[in-house]
Amino acid sequence: RGAGRSHTLWTHALTAVLAAAAAAAASRHLSTAALASTHRLAASRSPVNESERLQTEDAPRYAEHLGSYSEYIIIGAGPGGMQLGAFMEDGGVDYRIVERGSRVGTFWETYPRHDQLISLNKRYTSRPREEFDEFNLRHDWNSLLPAAAAAAGVGGRSTGARGARGGGGASPRFTDFSSRMFPAREEYLAYLRAYHRFHRLKVQFEWEVARVSRRRIGDHEGFALQSSAGRFLTCKYLIVATALGRPYVPDMEGIELADGYESVDVREEAYKDQRVLVLGLGNAAFEAAGRAQATAGYVHMIGRSHGGLKQSYFTHYVGDLRAVNNGLLDTFFLKSLDTIDVDTDLEGRNCSLARRVSPGGKPEIDFGCGGGHNPSYREGYDRVISCL
Repeated sequence: RGAGRSHTLWTHALTAVLAAAAAAAASRHLSTAALASTHRLAASRSPVNESERLQTEDAPRYAEHLGSYSEYIIIGAGPGGMQLGAFMEDGGVDYRIVERGSRVGTFWETYPRHDQLISLNKRYTSRPREEFDEFNLRHDWNSLLPAAAAAAGVGGRSTGARGARGGGGASPRFTDFSSRMFPAREEYLAYLRAYHRFHRLKVQFEWEVARVSRRRIGDHEGFALQSSAGRFLTCKYLIVATALGRPYVPDMEGIELADGYESVDVREEAYKDQRVLVLGLGNAAFEAAGRAQATAGYVHMIGRSHGGLKQSYFTHYVGDLRAVNNGLLDTFFLKSLDTIDVDTDLEGRNCSLARRVSPGGKPEIDFGCGGGHNPSYREGYDRVISCL
């Protein structure tokens, strides 16, 4: 393929991967209070039901025929890896995606923990897709880009290699998978799996990368990958497109007493009349606090936010606290028991958690900083949640 074609492919691919990677990261930290299960779509052909079908159905294995070498290997079959893979598939590049799970998008089977995304699902712009497709895509926060104009399906057309190899039709758009402004993670999961099938992405499943080393490939310095099962692959170029794999654990005495965001109980009834302390001031922390707030006696939030709590409608950055997620601010400013402390450096002030028994004989968790005890926290807590 010519240099111009190659340059165009990589320019578009890099732009798309950066956008998709940002969306993937946001999914971990920019989630919000979930809708209750009674708000799930009930229609027989709903995206949620489609997700359930795809989860019980074996993922297609488009990479089974590949040998032990690919020019490009992408680690991770999430949005970023799939977006780049779609461009490579369309461009005839020798590639494969390795994924430790048995299906694409396994990150979204768990996160966001309380189910609801805060990436906008802008379905309508008062401009028809056929005439304003690029404009509409700019306002679509969730859809991955089609790999070629033919796959975009503008005006209902589908021609070229992708149309033939993908069975015709347009590349899936997330706006066709959910009617919610703030969609559910199951809907996004169903969308990713439909995108995988449409573009016939070469994903090698259940291949967990355990070790990467440099390896000479001809006259090029390439890479060797070893899986946790002892299998090997080699490539010239290696691209890491994995999601966030490990939670941040602060250097704080007693932190093991806190429930991590990654494993916290998401049932509202689990917090009935409890005193809850949430460590952190990001969207994940407010998501967890919002879920607890529905039934808790009160919720306290604590952390350090330089210059005050960063809210997206002031900073214009989607990664800061979103309005859809800040219900606890209402109860805080209206003096309804809940509190938010934005100026406590948990590590710098030597904060700690410890078990104790209240004067009434009830087990609880004590929180303090630097040997002192803020009056707001003197009563102790039934549960502490770490969302740092």
